[in-house]
Amino acid sequence: MTRARKPAFVSALLAALLVTMMAPAATFAAGPKKSPDPSQVVSPTTPEGLSEGGVTVIDLAPDGSVIASSSREVGDVSSAETVALASASGCRSVDIYRSKYTLLGALAYRWHQTKYWCWSGGRVYGPAYSGDPAIGYYISDSDGWNVFQGISGTATYYYSWGGNSRGGHYSLRQAAMQNCIWAICLGTQYPYVKIWAHADGSYAWEVGG
Repeated sequence: MTRARKPAFVSALLAALLVTMMAPAATFAAGPKKSPDPSQVVSPTTPEGLSEGGVTVIDLAPDGSVIASSSREVGDVSSAETVALASASGCRSVDIYRSKYTLLGALAYRWHQTKYWCWSGGRVYGPAYSGDPAIGYYISDSDGWNVFQGISGTATYYYSWGGNSRGGHYSLRQAAMQNCIWAICLGTQYPYVKIWAHADGSYAWEVGG
């Protein structure tokens, strides 16, 4: 017995009906596309009224014990700021950071550079008047939506200051921070901190990126 074939238009109609029935299910499974939440997106610039960065300063005895400390934030640090101490010898540690915010003005993270140096006889030294200044970096106050990708820029060198070829010491630490919301990465920020340390305890600093 030969089975009767369905007309071609019937087969096409059934196929179209099947696709139509499946489409809503696929759309539902995928879900509607959502725009990034502004509370998670890092702003390329500092929102008005918020600080660009800040500094914590610790004055130290030669044995490393703390003499005094202070902290403050600064509104606009687009150019270097000089902080004087004017002392013939001593040791000091500074922790300077660049603050980054979301589009809604919430703190996203802070990128820090730390520097510990001593000075004597017009020359910059490392801790305990030996070697080179100790430099570090870290991230604080992260909202969890930014991933550290590594150091993107670094520089360290002595320069002539106060008549001594090693009277000043410069350091730059710049990070690559990727703004990722779940599996979607929106872009990369490059915050930096620059510090100029001098052989009288004064220093200058700049943040940006």
